Amino acid sequence: MKKILILGLVLFTASCTKDSSPSFTPAEFDPNLEVFTDPFYDQVGPDAHPRDYWDLYKKDSRREGIEGYGEGWTTSIEWSTDNSVELSPDYAGYAVPCAFGTRTPPSVYVRISKDAWENYSKVRRLILMYHEFGHAYNFYDHSEDVPNGQYPIMYPSLGVHLETTLKDFVEIKSQFFKGTFEGAQYLVCGEANPGLVRGNDLKCH
Repeated sequence: MKKILILGLVLFTASCTKDSSPSFTPAEFDPNLEVFTDPFYDQVGPDAHPRDYWDLYKKDSRREGIEGYGEGWTTSIEWSTDNSVELSPDYAGYAVPCAFGTRTPPSVYVRISKDAWENYSKVRRLILMYHEFGHAYNFYDHSEDVPNGQYPIMYPSLGVHLETTLKDFVEIKSQFFKGTFEGAQYLVCGEANPGLVRGNDLKCH
């Protein structure tokens, strides 16, 4: 089958089951330090592998009131070894929304550039992984709309997020999970279901 490559972001084989979420400390803003903190994201440290962000993603969706993310999904989240896909600091990962061609079981397939990853801050890693999961799990297409100068997670290039802070990320990821960000659209390939569409061998960056 002909493969379609969608270029975009700079820059899954364990069965996922519903895990119980602990109580999380809400995000805080300390006016004295002028530093925004959210202990929830401390779950992924500097040595975290991209696959660690999948569990974080599922838990974060429940913080947004969305249940059932990732139940029964097969995931393959690894370092990229595909030399046919050119990755760079600004295009550091790709996702295949229907890597195995069917929805039984559904699957999440993501590959990440290790070189770029090792030079990324936590915020850039969060944006990268949520962007790729947005393709692979939510079937979001890219959005180039920039309301109020605030780039959405599904913006094609990660380079625009060089100055994005954790506070900025928390604001845009809430809209991201609910599909309410400006210019939200879905990948349409094959038979579509409302809000969930899959394509065969469709690579999204």
